[in-house]
Amino acid sequence: MSAPDESHPHSAAWLGFGAAVLIVIFECAYAIVLILGASALESASDPIGDPYFTAMELLILVMMPAFIVLTISVHAICEPRRKHFAIGAIVFVTLLTAITSSVHASILILSREPAFSGMSHVFSFDWPS
Repeated sequence: MSAPDESHPHSAAWLGFGAAVLIVIFECAYAIVLILGASALESASDPIGDPYFTAMELLILVMMPAFIVLTISVHAICEPRRKHFAIGAIVFVTLLTAITSSVHASILILSREPAFSGMSHVFSFDWPS
């Protein structure tokens, strides 16, 4: 990634910087919630429960769009001869965001619905995963 020159808006670099800062903030918040949730466990083999589990899922969901913004800002400020790599990165980070958000939203929403309570093979996992 090259530094923005006069032909690129500096706002793209600042937008990318802001997205990166948001990612770090969300990751630090996730680590704090994870530590609090793990310290509340009676046994290390127990899964982290609510409200910590829900907070961790929500942090993942709000963090993912920041990855797309960061990748788009990298595309905006990279050298023209490397734009195709940045477009590829945008495609892959968008796929990552779609899959991750779908999985975590379904765990957060559908696993709590009575209609899906019998589907432990879909919504269960061994802790630690």
